[in-house]
Amino acid sequence: MPNTEVIKAGELVEARFAKGASPSAAARKMLALLIQKAAGDAWKPGPHSILKRELRGSHNSNDRLDDAFDELQGTLLRIETTAPDGRAAALVAPVVAYRIEHLEDDDKARVWWEFSEPARRAMQGSDHYAAMNRAALLAFDSRYSVTLYERGALLVGRRDARWRGTVDELREVMGVPTGHYRVWADIRRKVVEPACAEVNQLAEFACGWKVEQGPRNKVLAVELWFRSKDPAERTATERELDGTRDGRKARRERQNAPSRLQPRLVKALDSLREYRPLPDAEPGQDDPADATLTELARQRAAMVPDDE
Repeated sequence: MPNTEVIKAGELVEARFAKGASPSAAARKMLALLIQKAAGDAWKPGPHSILKRELRGSHNSNDRLDDAFDELQGTLLRIETTAPDGRAAALVAPVVAYRIEHLEDDDKARVWWEFSEPARRAMQGSDHYAAMNRAALLAFDSRYSVTLYERGALLVGRRDARWRGTVDELREVMGVPTGHYRVWADIRRKVVEPACAEVNQLAEFACGWKVEQGPRNKVLAVELWFRSKDPAERTATERELDGTRDGRKARRERQNAPSRLQPRLVKALDSLREYRPLPDAEPGQDDPADATLTELARQRAAMVPDDE
């Protein structure tokens, strides 16, 4: 397997996180590097090993490795399975069973680890995989971007390269912590849109989303779609990955600038969709969107049944 590619079993990509929140970007990247290092032997019992400097990337010390490894070892996955009595069930297990590491902090310091038995079983029996670009994977800043990228890498080669589910199911898939971003508008702004923007900037495929709405514009379902990039898009992505990280976020925000215009109007439209109070204008500002918002509020009030 080339060193530029990370192959991850589909079962591990599709697994939910038992504690709700997705692991940090650092922990998810570490898992990908461990899977890549073990390669075709990842499913076998017994320890694998890797130099600490292979995990720390551009950092000059191993200080952050302990935190990322601790988090990874504490991560519990929920994998759909069949119980001993034949009924549908969920298997909850850690992905890494243990680690042994050198105490010295030098270039020869090494870590040994073993994947848990359920994780090894999933990797051994998998018949679908996500092939990921190592450079892109390590370049992501957000845990949600890594999660979305893995899902896209799993789906993009299929005839139907889409994921579809409810807002609650999307929260689970993306690993949004319990209690965070309770309404779709917040999930869209804080999770989906930033993750899509980063994936579109750095991945070898493009992604996007759309929603299905019901009465009163309630979001019934969310659909994530993925497609391969055309040659011009791939060239731009390769140029971005080959360049420095400096200014990458700014370039991404400039590229998505239209969605940032008239922020109060955007927030107000979200409030209208969710039947929440409109945001107040900032003191001393003459917002040209006020007339539009007033008319939208009037129309919304007319749609609310009298018994509410």
